[in-house]
Amino acid sequence: MSGVTAITRPFGLLACALVLSLLGGGRLLAAESYPFEMKLSNNVLGDNVFKGEITPTNGRFEQIVSSGGLRVRLSGSIAEDRVSVTGELLFSGNWRFFPFSTNGAFSSAGTFTGSVVAQRSNGQSARGSISITRPAAVAEALPKPEVQTAQSTDPKGDSAAAGQSQNQIQPEVDATGQQQVAVVVPPEPEEPALTREQRAAVQQQLSVLGLYGSAIDGNLGLGTRKAIRRFQRLNKLEPTGYLTDATLAKLEKKASAREQQIAAEQAARQRATEQQAAAEQQAAAEQKAADERAAQQAAEQKVAEERAAQQAAAEQKAAEERAAQQAAAEQKVVEERTQVATAPAVPAIPAELANLPYGRYHALVIGNNAYRSLPKLKTAAGDAEAVATLLQKEYGYDVTLLTDASEEAIVGAFTALRQSLTAEDNLLVYYAGHGWYDADAERGYWLPSMPSPTTSRTGSPTRR
Repeated sequence: MSGVTAITRPFGLLACALVLSLLGGGRLLAAESYPFEMKLSNNVLGDNVFKGEITPTNGRFEQIVSSGGLRVRLSGSIAEDRVSVTGELLFSGNWRFFPFSTNGAFSSAGTFTGSVVAQRSNGQSARGSISITRPAAVAEALPKPEVQTAQSTDPKGDSAAAGQSQNQIQPEVDATGQQQVAVVVPPEPEEPALTREQRAAVQQQLSVLGLYGSAIDGNLGLGTRKAIRRFQRLNKLEPTGYLTDATLAKLEKKASAREQQIAAEQAARQRATEQQAAAEQQAAAEQKAADERAAQQAAEQKVAEERAAQQAAAEQKAAEERAAQQAAAEQKVVEERTQVATAPAVPAIPAELANLPYGRYHALVIGNNAYRSLPKLKTAAGDAEAVATLLQKEYGYDVTLLTDASEEAIVGAFTALRQSLTAEDNLLVYYAGHGWYDADAERGYWLPSMPSPTTSRTGSPTRR
C-alpha cells in the first residue's frame, strides 16, 4: 500500500500522557530541604512573614514555624512535582483560626505558590500565600520525558523534521515503497492577549468555582487548561480548554457571583457565631446573677435563723432567771413566815407600862437593786419588802416603803416624816443597798440608785 499516514492528534495529548506517566510512578523524593516563605496578614495580627525550610521524610513533613510571637503548624506531603500543605495558626485568645490548606504542583521554574486563607471564628480572616522552591538536586532526580519527532526520508537521503509547516501534511515514500509517518501539530487557537496578572486572575476565578486547585502562578498549564475545559463544558461553551472573550466574560460573572455567595455564607456564619456567643454570654450572666441571688438568700436565711436562735436563747434565759427569782422570793417569804411563827411569844406588857403614852410607830424602809452607775444588787429590794410587811402586819407600824429610790425620793420621804411626826411618835429606818464609808470623817453614806447632780462620783454628798 502506498501513501503516508498522517497523525493529526493534538500535541497536548502526547504531553498529557507524558505527565501522567511521571505522576503514575508515585516515587517519593529524597529528604531534601525545600526553602519556603509564607505571608499572612490580618487586622489583629498585622503583617507576618514566616521563612524556613521543609524537609520531608518519606514524602511527608510536619513542623512548627514562628514569626515574632506567632506560630504556625505546617504539615503535608511533597511527591515529585505535587505539593499539599495544611496549616494551623497556634493563637491563644478568646477566638481561634480554623486550619487552612492549599495544594498544586511545581511550575517549570521549580516554584510552587498557593493562596492561604485562615478563617477566624469571630472577625476578619488571615490571608496570604505560601511559596515553596524545589531544590535543583530534586529537579535533576525527576525522570525526563523522551519526546521523539518522526521524520521522513526522501530518495536523495535528505531528512526534514515532520511538521515543518503546521498547516500541511507532506507524504513521502522511499525507494522501497515503505510507508513513512509524519506528525503534524495543529495550531493552538488564538487567545486574547492577557498579562501574567490577568492569567493569575483567571486561575483564581477557576479556584473560587472549585475547578482548579493548583498554584496561582499565571502559567496556563495542563491543570489550568483542564479546568477551563471543564468550565466551558458546564456552561455550554465549546470545550477547547482555551480562553475566549465569551469564556472570560462568563467566568468573571460566575466567579463574582460565587465570591458574593461565599462572602454571604461567611457573613452568615459570623453572625451565627456572634449570636451564639452573645446568647452564651447572656446565659452565663443570668446564671451568675441567679447564683448570686441564691447565695444572698441563703446568707439572709442563715442570719435570720441565727438571730431567731439568739432571741429564743435570750428569752429562755430571762424566763429561767425570772422563775429562779420568783422561786427564791417565795422561798424567802416562806422562811420568814416560818421564823415569825416559831418566834417566842412576846411577854405581855405590864399594866403600868401599857398605860404609858408611847405615841405612834412609823417606819421608813428603803431597798435599792437597780443602780445606774454601780453594780446591780439582787436581794436588797426583796429584803426591804419583807421587812415592811413584817412591821406592818405583825407590829402595826405605819410603813413608808421605797425601792430603787433616787436621792430626791429619799430626801422627800424624810421631809414628809419630819413634818408629820410629833415628839411622842416613834420612827424606825431600814436601808438595804450600796453604801460608802468616808474613813477620814469616820462616817458612812447611803448610795441611792440614781444620785442627784449634787452627788459626787463616789456617792458622798457634795458640800455646799
